[in-house]
Amino acid sequence: MGIISGHHGIARSGRLIVFDPAKARKGAAGMVQEIPYRNRPIVEEIKDELVNGVWPQFIKPTPLNDKYFLVAAKLDPQDLWGIYLVDVFDNVTCLRKVEGEGYISPVAVRKTQTPPAIPDRVKLNDKEATVFIQDIYEGEGLRGIPRGTVKSLRLHAYEYAYVKTTSDHNWHGIQSGWDIKRMLGTVPVEEDGSAIFKIPANTPISIQPLDKDGVAIQWMRSWLTGQPGEVVSCIGCHEDQNQIPIPKRVMASQKAPHALTPPEGGTRSFTFDLEIQPILDRACIACHNGEGKAFDLRGGKKDKLGYGTSYLNLHPYVHRQGGEGDMVVLQPYEYHPNTSELVRMLKKGHFNVQLTDKEWKTLYNWIDYNAPDKGYFNANVLSKDIIPYQGFDQIKRRKELTDKYANGAGVDWKKEISDYAAYLKGKGEIKPEMPEKLAPVKEKELKVKGWPFDADRIKAMLADEKETRKEIELAPGIKMTFVRIPAGQFVMGSYRGQSDTRPTAKVKIDKAFWMGELEVTNQQFNVIFPDHDSRFVDQQWKDHVVQGYPANKPEQPVIRVSYNDAMDYCKKLSEKTGLNITLPTEAQWEWACRAGSDQDFWYGDMNADFGKKDNLADVTTLLLAVSGIDPQPMPKTSYWYKYYTYLPKEEGVDDGNLVQVGGKQYEANPFGLYCMHGNVAEWTRSDYLPYPYNEKSKEVSEYKVVRGGSYIERPKFSTAYTRKGYYPYQRVFNVGFRVIIED
Repeated sequence: MGIISGHHGIARSGRLIVFDPAKARKGAAGMVQEIPYRNRPIVEEIKDELVNGVWPQFIKPTPLNDKYFLVAAKLDPQDLWGIYLVDVFDNVTCLRKVEGEGYISPVAVRKTQTPPAIPDRVKLNDKEATVFIQDIYEGEGLRGIPRGTVKSLRLHAYEYAYVKTTSDHNWHGIQSGWDIKRMLGTVPVEEDGSAIFKIPANTPISIQPLDKDGVAIQWMRSWLTGQPGEVVSCIGCHEDQNQIPIPKRVMASQKAPHALTPPEGGTRSFTFDLEIQPILDRACIACHNGEGKAFDLRGGKKDKLGYGTSYLNLHPYVHRQGGEGDMVVLQPYEYHPNTSELVRMLKKGHFNVQLTDKEWKTLYNWIDYNAPDKGYFNANVLSKDIIPYQGFDQIKRRKELTDKYANGAGVDWKKEISDYAAYLKGKGEIKPEMPEKLAPVKEKELKVKGWPFDADRIKAMLADEKETRKEIELAPGIKMTFVRIPAGQFVMGSYRGQSDTRPTAKVKIDKAFWMGELEVTNQQFNVIFPDHDSRFVDQQWKDHVVQGYPANKPEQPVIRVSYNDAMDYCKKLSEKTGLNITLPTEAQWEWACRAGSDQDFWYGDMNADFGKKDNLADVTTLLLAVSGIDPQPMPKTSYWYKYYTYLPKEEGVDDGNLVQVGGKQYEANPFGLYCMHGNVAEWTRSDYLPYPYNEKSKEVSEYKVVRGGSYIERPKFSTAYTRKGYYPYQRVFNVGFRVIIED
């Protein structure tokens, strides 16, 4: 039994709910009933000031048994606080209420058997605790991640804000977070997924499992605290809290706890100027020097909020959740750096810029921490109006009290930053390096007879086909429509794109095939996998009363499905229909997307107006910037408008939609396919290999190819030849798929 109340507004009293943890530990699923409304369905609701104006109000319930409870209550605004006996049958009986008194703490006076004493689990003189993880792969946190992927754990400690301090969700960075993250170091994970290690006691610790590249596979958006000498344990990564651990010997349980391997230069908070700026100073500012077209990535210059020029110019190209996002456990790799334009660009050889392994890991760390700027607080000595704390140096005082009452666990984060700055200075001046010029790309112009071609030619190519449209029923009332794609030959790739789109090749599509005219929708996917939820598209800012803009409407294209999920869907749908349903190869995809065109898009070149053609990053992208309680699109007059409308976009085009949409809202290409360039990107069944494209290649890649762009990507990353590579088990926020039928 418990009280639910609001984030803002009334915070102590509220609605009286009976919970059953055996049913669920999260969300409304574990709520059995509300008293006194047992017949009213409990509906999940996110609302600021949730219980303001709601009556009756309850506070401090005490259970007598599983049906009867003592509780303090105020039945309406004019009522007094009194003690009530309530039950699951909706009876609310007043036991005591007196004018001039407020009864808010009922306690049942009864004979109670003393529970057995639990032996002390702490050693108060110790400065460390031990963490044991039985199997990191257990639980929804790493669902679908192959065993062996997790190589280590990154640990950081939170340092929280001070009273009346310039510290808000927008102080430490744009879409970054509320608090500073102190990097503590890493510890290894055993081959069987177990881990045992030491952590500083009395310290809020957060854990990120890392892969071979030092990338966080999952984000722990909460923290744990170990008492001195305590052993803190869990089964895995966000396992079901009702799950019972299986007694078994694991590799970590047979070893002494690992000590943290601290970061080079010592423990410190992640600060852009000390972590990312040195990378920019070495590898970037030879070109990004404030002159010419390249934006300025030099350090030093700050605006009145303390944001540096280089930070403001770089962070828009990083995909991250922000300080307050969707509450459910994230998909593994939801915010993998390969979902960020910055990383994809560098990996594809941005003017031959080369980063060291250490620089890559630092960049990944920055992204995994939500791209922060300042790793410090602007904490001031408290003024006279802050009673009884006036006159105290907050930073000094917090450390004094923590050292005194938490066995020396106080943190001098200012000294940690200062020491690291001195460490960097001792390494000498960083000299900008101009990347070595690449040899000019030798363009070989390939020509294919009869290509490019127009819509009239397509009619001739399909003239001998018995039918050019096919419809299959997936379930009663749920159908999927396909169009016939003819066989043919074309030039695949482009010298106008990024390095992975060249050299071009003549590619022959030997057989005609059927392709879904639209991407697979949530409704169609749920026919096979009814539990899948595409969730929401992240809004920016904070205080969200919705998880974001909906991405789970029945007609919208399904997202957050991996290549493995998509192929499993194809397999099950093939079994259901008796047809050979699969994903297209990337050659089939590009042939179908181009529909006879040799331009960047089926409808023209890079400068073509896509407003009526497809759903890309346009002026509506501005609407992702919201503000206020119950956030609404940020007005242009807002002080924060220029800071939060940072996503790269084509503001001169309006395609009418902010996020992915269903149906035929845009023009079809000459083959009759919709949204090949945008809406959501699409899985293919091809391995991500260097060009020229070779259908018969025996090489394999750890990545699968995704084609096309999405509602949040600009035209130059949404062409007919654009390629992206993602892990086959990675569920990407803007990637779905469409299927083909092969004869």
